[in-house]
Amino acid sequence: MKQLFEVKLVFKAIVLAEDSYQAERIATEERGEIVSDCGDPDEVDAGVTFRSRDELSAHAALSQCQWDAMCIPYGGDGNTRIGEILDQLESYDRSLQGRCTKTADMFDERDSAPQPESDALDGAKPPQQPEPPRPPDFRLLVARRHAKAGDHWQWCSMEYIGDNETGGALIEGGEPNVMPDGKLRWTGVPTERVFVTEEQVRQEALAYEARTGKCMQCAGSGQMHAGWNHVDGNRYATCNRCAGSGKAVVL
Repeated sequence: MKQLFEVKLVFKAIVLAEDSYQAERIATEERGEIVSDCGDPDEVDAGVTFRSRDELSAHAALSQCQWDAMCIPYGGDGNTRIGEILDQLESYDRSLQGRCTKTADMFDERDSAPQPESDALDGAKPPQQPEPPRPPDFRLLVARRHAKAGDHWQWCSMEYIGDNETGGALIEGGEPNVMPDGKLRWTGVPTERVFVTEEQVRQEALAYEARTGKCMQCAGSGQMHAGWNHVDGNRYATCNRCAGSGKAVVL
């Protein structure tokens, strides 16, 4: 049965600064780029687990953890909140306390058998409606064409140069190793750089609309991706390009 773990990820980077205080400030400001550049963390520690709301609250008070019962954990369905999962775990634990040893052994054998992800927790929410499709990564499509590469070519770093009208992106990429867990590993992978202009990206998007008849921003669903965070999960809003029609816009 799945549990909730607090996982600590440690990334190490070299920072140029006048003193340790400035180094900490720069590292904090550049943390997004540091995580992106480092790839795999130097340390991973999943030592703390929670099985009740009280345990989570007590840990948050001691460690100043900013995650609470209303947050959404990584690795879940993107919608079920931590509090709901903890309620299911507490209910499961209470049911175990009332069993005799023989009955507990029987249920433990049942629970250890592989189950579909949606049935991993008793009382879990029914499957959510499929999320709206997203449009292709037009910048990546152009980069692959410049690199004369196929669908396995991915970017590992990107540097924007110039402005949104006349500039572009210097993209470094290659064909990474795909691990059993689906993560991409770049160690030892040969890479190359290509430059993709904003105009090339725009033309690629317009060609997509002409070819499919679908809006380049929402892929025909009428709903564009409006962000994600660990509190709300994926968020969508009415597409502001096609006004929710999902159809290609004729300019």
